[in-house]
Amino acid sequence: MTPATGEILFKQSRGSAGSRTITTKLNQQGIKIGHYKVRKLMKEVKLFSK
Repeated sequence: MTPATGEILFKQSRGSAGSRTITTKLNQQGIKIGHYKVRKLMKEVKLFSK
């Protein structure tokens, strides 16, 4: 996952998706990644859910 992929999913959820939701959506798309990694990447690009 690139931070851009996470940002797209985050924006589609209107800022309400957390790391676990984004992890689930990525896994459904065939991108295997854990929620700890997603949480770390979200922190790097300063994405915080509502």
